[in-house]
Amino acid sequence: MTNDGNIDAILAGTEELIEETRSEKKPYVHDVNGMPIVVLPGVFSPRYFKGTAFYAKHVPERVGSQFPFLEIGTGTGAVVCAVKKKYGPATGKLVATDINREAARNALVNGIIYDARGFLDVRIGHVFCPIRYHERFKRIFWNAPFFDEWHGTNDMLARSVFDRDYHNLELFVKGAATHLAEDGVLQIGFSSNLGKQEILERFLEEAGFTAPEMVAESGYSMEKHGRNLKYGLFEARLK
Repeated sequence: MTNDGNIDAILAGTEELIEETRSEKKPYVHDVNGMPIVVLPGVFSPRYFKGTAFYAKHVPERVGSQFPFLEIGTGTGAVVCAVKKKYGPATGKLVATDINREAARNALVNGIIYDARGFLDVRIGHVFCPIRYHERFKRIFWNAPFFDEWHGTNDMLARSVFDRDYHNLELFVKGAATHLAEDGVLQIGFSSNLGKQEILERFLEEAGFTAPEMVAESGYSMEKHGRNLKYGLFEARLK
């Protein structure tokens, strides 16, 4: 991991963004790559965390005709709605999970707006807990928290950003090994300069995946919050 800037300033800035998200008490609409996305209070917001727009652009481009598609930690549902928008009637089954009940409700709202009701199944639960044992997916994606320290209040918003000791990332990779189709692709949203890639690589190796390949990257600078980070979309396959 390479830290661009002071890590304490980066963490403090991230906590400030979480507080700004918490301050939103009413639903509002935010543009994500030309898509109006409804954001409910208490949900990880693309207004403050710009990775959503990056993944909503690049994940659908790489889905192709590979369905079913599963998104863990869907938040507002912007990514699955972007998949539906791109493939239209050709879209296959979409499953989205989130531990946050308000996020699950938020994803359903946006799913209605983007006419995904016949395709989208939203479930509430932690990582793969809502997924049935026999279910397999051609694409599994998660915009994973890449800070492995814990700061601020331990609520749903903080858990969207901080993952102490990468405990949830490990659960995600191990669960994906069970629920990914043999010819499927695991897609991981992770910072290419602030995330500890050596730990991600170790989790993937232990679970029987190939080494992660970065297929898209975007820089993001936010001087106000002392942040200079890069979003990466990584892919891995079962060996």
